[in-house]
Amino acid sequence: MAHEATFDVVVVGMGGAGIAAALTAQEAGANVVVLEKTSPDHAGGNSRVSGQVWFSPHDVDLAQRHLHAMSWQFSIADELAAAWARETSRNTQWLKGLAEQARGRVPRDTGDPYTGDGTDFAQISWGDTLRLQGVQNPPEDEYDEVEGHDCGSDYNVIGGSMGFSRLWLMLKTCLDDSGIDVRYNNEVLRLVADPDGAITGVVVSDGGAEHVLMARRGVVLATGGFAANPEMARNYLRLPNVTPWGNPACTGDGIRMAQKVGADLSHPYNYMAMPGIAMPPYGTGQDTMPGARFINVGADGRRLVDESVPNRHGKSIQRGMFDFDPGVPMWTIFDEEARLAGPLVIPRAFFAVGWIRQIEGYEWSLDNSAEIERGWITRADSIAELADKLNIDPKGLEAEIEQYNALAESGSDDPVFGRPAHTMRPIARPPFYGYEWAQLLMTTLGGIRKDEHARAVDPFGAPIPGLYCAGDVSSSYSWCLSGGMGLGDALAFGRIAGGNAASR
Repeated sequence: MAHEATFDVVVVGMGGAGIAAALTAQEAGANVVVLEKTSPDHAGGNSRVSGQVWFSPHDVDLAQRHLHAMSWQFSIADELAAAWARETSRNTQWLKGLAEQARGRVPRDTGDPYTGDGTDFAQISWGDTLRLQGVQNPPEDEYDEVEGHDCGSDYNVIGGSMGFSRLWLMLKTCLDDSGIDVRYNNEVLRLVADPDGAITGVVVSDGGAEHVLMARRGVVLATGGFAANPEMARNYLRLPNVTPWGNPACTGDGIRMAQKVGADLSHPYNYMAMPGIAMPPYGTGQDTMPGARFINVGADGRRLVDESVPNRHGKSIQRGMFDFDPGVPMWTIFDEEARLAGPLVIPRAFFAVGWIRQIEGYEWSLDNSAEIERGWITRADSIAELADKLNIDPKGLEAEIEQYNALAESGSDDPVFGRPAHTMRPIARPPFYGYEWAQLLMTTLGGIRKDEHARAVDPFGAPIPGLYCAGDVSSSYSWCLSGGMGLGDALAFGRIAGGNAASR
């Protein structure tokens, strides 16, 4: 196999973690190459289609306690939590330095109403995002009952609102300006190791031709999670029919390559899902926001949750604790009044996040009629017919609708699940509609086990020489996370990985 070139540091992936690693390694004096699996039009991983929010706490000690509390019973090492808190607290200052370099030259996403220069930073709250979805009197912090939530959990954004790839476009501008060699359509197939097990390079497929790129100092894996790999989702997450929300190129490549050379895994069970709908033939789905005339039921047709409880980046309060939302197969049921009340999704103009909105550019119809015609939403003239079409129990659903409607008309709070009376309206006007939740994965939150230096480690805790990782391929979150923490972790450990690889 041909040996094409040698670099000091090879970075695999160009989302937030990969770009942070590459820029930091170059600043430390390393000769860097960035390898991106996809084309320029599809590059950027989930960072490109995220909410563009980054976590940057103002209190390092409180942030460390917050991460431990968010980890619940799935503890993480103190050294890792300390590195996370320290480096995420530096995110905004680091980004401000990049903003000065990029000022006036950051390109605009199509349709972005923002008119600034792409570098003006602002803060919004979790409550602001819920108000956008019509939630009344929401809490301002996403996890306001968890210790340390006041460490600085506001949403840091560019331009005062979320989405439109704003942060990623600024990062990419700085990467383009750096002169770093960026190679698109270069899929890394496996890692190269010397006889002692140290990682010395990668095998790359470029247009079908395989060749080797050597790394004198280290390889940084920033390839994202495995939300678009159904087999890994079944094996690790117990989800049989996942639909990715983000980049369909997130197929777990880096995790499997690291396993091949002896890397251990850390909390591979964890993930972030959203209420959502599959949209074939699109390969990804879209998040939805049902309201007062919607209920969620299981295969028996019976309700199983308080539908008004907000999804908190993949978790919600269920049975008195934070658990996966939904975590089980579930169907959303509604009537004609709900269909006519507005789109099931936030329009792109207000919330430009997710692959479907950002890259595919799909515009959801205002009355949901186009999606019914496409078969993504099932229509029926009766509840029993709807249940039959959705393959759920007709008698159970009929009984549940009757019981729910009586409860909604009584003006009383739900005595079983606790749903407040003001959030319920009868489901009574035909035709009736429903869809099965798509097991819509925003991202996975487990993968390569790393230490506080962003080094991949083996099952005995020993670092694998020359192998570093950052971002969702090696997420720091063993249970809960709030808005901005995904990008915050990616930027923090991207810098740690890039700096340590360059100085090895």
